[in-house]
Amino acid sequence: MSGGGSDNSIGLARTVDGEGLSRYPRLLLFVMCSAQLVLSIDFNVVNIANPTIERELHFNAANLQWNITAYALTFGGFLLLGGRMVDLFGKRRLFVIGIVAFAATSLCAGTSHTMGELIASRAAQGVCAAIVSPAVLALLAASFPEGRPRQRAYAMWATAGSIGGLVGLLVGGVITSQLGWRWIFFINVPICALAVLGAAVVLPKMLPSSAPRGKLDIPGAFTVTAGLALVIYGLGEAESTSWTSRSTLVSLSLAPVFILGFWWVERRSREPLIPFALLRRRAAVANVLAVFQQSAGITTAFLAPLLLQQVWGFSPLHSGIATLPLPLGFGIGARVSAKVAARFGSKEIILAGFILIAIGCAWLTQVPFHESYIFGFAVPMTIRSFGQGLVIVQVALVITSGVPSADQGIAAGLFNMSGQLGGSIGLAGIATVLAAASAADGGGRLGELHGIRVAFVVAAVLPLVATAVTVFGLRNRTAERPSVESAPTSVEIAVVDEST
Repeated sequence: MSGGGSDNSIGLARTVDGEGLSRYPRLLLFVMCSAQLVLSIDFNVVNIANPTIERELHFNAANLQWNITAYALTFGGFLLLGGRMVDLFGKRRLFVIGIVAFAATSLCAGTSHTMGELIASRAAQGVCAAIVSPAVLALLAASFPEGRPRQRAYAMWATAGSIGGLVGLLVGGVITSQLGWRWIFFINVPICALAVLGAAVVLPKMLPSSAPRGKLDIPGAFTVTAGLALVIYGLGEAESTSWTSRSTLVSLSLAPVFILGFWWVERRSREPLIPFALLRRRAAVANVLAVFQQSAGITTAFLAPLLLQQVWGFSPLHSGIATLPLPLGFGIGARVSAKVAARFGSKEIILAGFILIAIGCAWLTQVPFHESYIFGFAVPMTIRSFGQGLVIVQVALVITSGVPSADQGIAAGLFNMSGQLGGSIGLAGIATVLAAASAADGGGRLGELHGIRVAFVVAAVLPLVATAVTVFGLRNRTAERPSVESAPTSVEIAVVDEST
């Protein structure tokens, strides 16, 4: 890939299709990563507070899952719609609106007094996140040109999302025990306020474009949102109940109907929700790889605490600290991926990443019954996470490479949606394998260990399949340069020394 400037520059801020210049690329990156961090924290922090919420709001075991499911359902279901809205109505405007709305819905969640109020607030949070998440990636793509600047920006963005998961687990326990569960939502409000203030300073103002904005494809938005929501709901039900339960079967049976309806509508729409040019690109293969990447990632993140707590007897806090190799390995991998991208092609880096994920998961299939933290857990988990960091940056670069600024939002929505589907599929599948293998071995700690080992075998197969998809489906480019269609109308350079 071609570098976008000298080696010590963090990025080049540019103007594209009427978007103004940010003079503070490092601060812009900090604001975007902060927003991604908040979304990631909020997705994970509720897991820690759920037992307290169950007692205070009188949830029961059957409906407590909706505190998590409601957020995941609307977030995954509305991602494509949110991405298209970002393109049509402005990246900066939708980012600010989404962040403000996320703060408001967080406040509503924190002040909830009934089960229904909290679930509704969580669903509303998911809708807001489905707007903010593609807006963040679209703004990074629009603000940092292809090459070294965008590679480094994506590395920081990926690291922020990974760290958010760990922070959610660690900080969630502290906040819940010291301040109460409501503060896991209240804390979002000042952070979101700072993000809005930062956006006002560093995000370029959206100027009127000479090209028409276009119209939102309402039938397409309805069918694809319903289809994705049914898929995610069905997979969630399969994980929490069974694959043969009525809710699972009905949801997964209806989902293809809506998705086929979406395809039919899009074929006849003058302004489709997803421009088919995006699906004919090599980005289509990259979106498939995003499914595998997230599926492999979430399965190991799900199995790790079970191993530490159920088999080795770690406390929740000790377990959270022990999982540090996940975000550390991921963050290092993302940074390395950005640094070596100029020397190696995306295909080669993605291949290396998936191979490392497979090696880490295969190592974990031999995890011992008695505690062996360094060589039994930390080393293989670091290898796995390092490989995932290599993959995610390059997949994001392939998906956004050469995409016109007017379509960056929907491209980001597709990428996020692929990851969300991968996570839902992987979690439902691995939970089923774990339960079946554990029960077959008689249960208890030994049965749990057997189930975890078998589940890691499945987790190791996923990156091997992704390796084959990469070899046969992904074509490399000799250089990652902006295409003619995405070339900026004017370019202004803001170089920031990274040596400090």
